[in-house]
Amino acid sequence: MGLVRIRRTFKLNNSSIALCVPAYCAANDLPRLLGSARRQIQAFDEILVYDDASEDQTAEVAARLGARVLRGEKNLGCTWGRKLLAEAARSEWVHFHDADDDLTPHFTSLAKTALLKQPMADVYLFHYDWVDGLTGELLERKKFDRQKAEQDSLQYVLENQINPFCGLYHRIKFLAAGGPDLDPEVRQCEDMAMHCKLAIAGLRFSAQTGDEISILNRRTSGSMSRGQDAHQKAVRAVAKLYEKNYLQLKARPKNAAYLRSIGLKMWEYARFSAWVSDWETLRKNLRLARKCGVPRPTRDSRSFQWLCLVNPFLACWLREMIARSRRKKGIYWY
Repeated sequence: MGLVRIRRTFKLNNSSIALCVPAYCAANDLPRLLGSARRQIQAFDEILVYDDASEDQTAEVAARLGARVLRGEKNLGCTWGRKLLAEAARSEWVHFHDADDDLTPHFTSLAKTALLKQPMADVYLFHYDWVDGLTGELLERKKFDRQKAEQDSLQYVLENQINPFCGLYHRIKFLAAGGPDLDPEVRQCEDMAMHCKLAIAGLRFSAQTGDEISILNRRTSGSMSRGQDAHQKAVRAVAKLYEKNYLQLKARPKNAAYLRSIGLKMWEYARFSAWVSDWETLRKNLRLARKCGVPRPTRDSRSFQWLCLVNPFLACWLREMIARSRRKKGIYWY
């Protein structure tokens, strides 16, 4: 791995923030993101870009725009990129951002305010908008519940999808917890895996106060995360991840709430597994739900819940066949 040599020539205070961008063939996207970084009301203390063995001018563009560039000799993916960026950063806090997303000018201001108001957390979550990358149309507004995140960070993470582009991480504690989950079997749900790993390790989560949006997550039409093949890989990775979570948590005292959260998540993904005809993973979802003491879902009709108690696989299969008669072809859950 070829990395730039780091010079530790200045001292940063305990609210310093590094923008860390894992990038692959992102030469066309970086000017927008790094431009938004330069327009922050309060500047980032440092900006780093990890060039994941790109085949375009990613490294050159990043350097020209003022970022400190780390270059990989082999394409390893975002998970490794985040790990290497966190190790190379000098700031107290790190914020990971995808090269094709965006920031409003207020992100660092909100982040530094959070560090002053809520000094006990290790991970801070910030609301974001999911927008169409071409039209800018708002597809979804994601807000996090600060009270629930602080009350029980692990349960909150088990139950909620969290992406690295909406987080701010205490760098030393992030690395002490092992950083991202490098297990290749969970690569297709690497964002969920990273936050589950951090929460199981004991890191404390919080979220911003107020409703201001400072992060824009753009939906890209050619994204590798879309399409049936990607979704099949995702449901298998999630099944593997939550089996790992179960094995790590089943021996803990007072674990009933965590196991219930895992069981309910498996019922959620039982629907998604059926959606992409991955019947083997569906069976894994149902077995794990039973192990966690959750023999039926809680948010479905009473008739479906009853059939799940009798024959859960048949219940899920029948529901999917009925749904397919009404669903447009090529439509998936996200």
